[in-house]
Amino acid sequence: MVGSVSVSDPKGESKGDPKSDPRKDSDMEIKTREMLQEASLTQKYVESLDLPQLNDIETHCVETLQSLNLPTPPLRRVPPLLQSLYPPSFPLLSLSSVRCTRFLLSVPSSLPLSSPHSLNYAEITGRNCDNCIGYIPLPLGHAGPLPLTILTAEGKSDKIFNIPLATTEGGLIASISRGLKAMRTGKTTAAVTQDVMTRSPVIEFESLELAVKFKGYVEEYPEDVRSEFERGSRYLKLKEVECKVVGRTCYLRLGGETGEAMGMNMISKGSESLLKHLQKTWPLKILSVSGNYCCDKKPSALNFIKGRGKSVTLECTLPTSTVLNVLKTTPEKMCKLNYYKNSIGSSLACTIGGCNAQAANVVAAIYLATGQDPAHVVEGSQCVTVMEVVEGGLYVSVTLPSLCLGTVGGGTELKAQKGMIEYSGAEGGKELACVVGGGVMAGEISLVAALVEGELVKAHMELNRKK
Repeated sequence: MVGSVSVSDPKGESKGDPKSDPRKDSDMEIKTREMLQEASLTQKYVESLDLPQLNDIETHCVETLQSLNLPTPPLRRVPPLLQSLYPPSFPLLSLSSVRCTRFLLSVPSSLPLSSPHSLNYAEITGRNCDNCIGYIPLPLGHAGPLPLTILTAEGKSDKIFNIPLATTEGGLIASISRGLKAMRTGKTTAAVTQDVMTRSPVIEFESLELAVKFKGYVEEYPEDVRSEFERGSRYLKLKEVECKVVGRTCYLRLGGETGEAMGMNMISKGSESLLKHLQKTWPLKILSVSGNYCCDKKPSALNFIKGRGKSVTLECTLPTSTVLNVLKTTPEKMCKLNYYKNSIGSSLACTIGGCNAQAANVVAAIYLATGQDPAHVVEGSQCVTVMEVVEGGLYVSVTLPSLCLGTVGGGTELKAQKGMIEYSGAEGGKELACVVGGGVMAGEISLVAALVEGELVKAHMELNRKK
């Protein structure tokens, strides 16, 4: 019986009639009974529509029912518990399945979910999120402008960008803004030095001899290897093939350009196509399309050395007057701390590519704002920050070898995130990588200056605490 289902029983098994409990009913129990009564009415309405596709709906029914675009059932009122999850205008038919209702009862009523009316289910279902019941709002801030001179094979161009940042860390954007103010007194130059996404299948042979022969063959870039790999997409271009032999197994590291997409799906598809082709002429066994030699979403010395995704480097010389008046310190102090903190300190901690002050902070905030895969902050946090005292000021450079990002596909297709990419002014993934690098440089400059003058804690107490 529907009315006997409890909040702690998402499977819908009867735990007895709550009215038989001698204890006084709690507010939650009262709300639960009210909601289940409404769910029962809604279920009867759905059954009257004679829709067989609703028979086997499990917890994923929210997105399934949304796609049906059915009329709103004649409910008397919105159940109190649902009022805490959705506004009254939400079409409760999408919660009509009793199984779905039981699932939602397991969601804390205090969870600040936003209305699914704000989401286009036709766009996100099957691409961005499974079991989608809403979205979590994140504070979005702005830093800028960021003027850059971008170097390319065709020459150089001057552009001005904005930096969108989604973060809950008070003080971060203020720090980046101060760094940008300092950078605008000099000239910041940026260049993407490499653009190669990687995937690493692992395959097995019957003997070491066959594995070694295969390595010699595949690393010569035969035409069939290139053509079969690039069959995965018209945008995919093979750039490198490396084969690491371990006993009778081979770890291929296939690198390719993926156009304006971050490209993991694209390069995985190309790798799978190549493997199936190689099976026709080589006695190999495919163990996995990914053998972790990529190396995807994990700290890796290999990625730090060779790069993955877009490798970007930037430089800027800050006039001494800027360091004194904007950053409130001296070039000598900043240079010394950068050496002891970002070089020696990071070496003592044995970080992999962690020769920086806070690169991950900025990379994560921009990735979240622009619809990138936030797990790629693992590679993106690898950064080398250099500071040198030069005639007339302070020379600063940042180098990020593994920015896995794009401007098409995945989360970048969501309306808000796509809007943030457009707002940044970046045209394509390479320019967006330069924007990320510019934000990282600004953050490094400001944080090192704050640390050397003992301002970090004070700034956080003022900007990261509610007064």
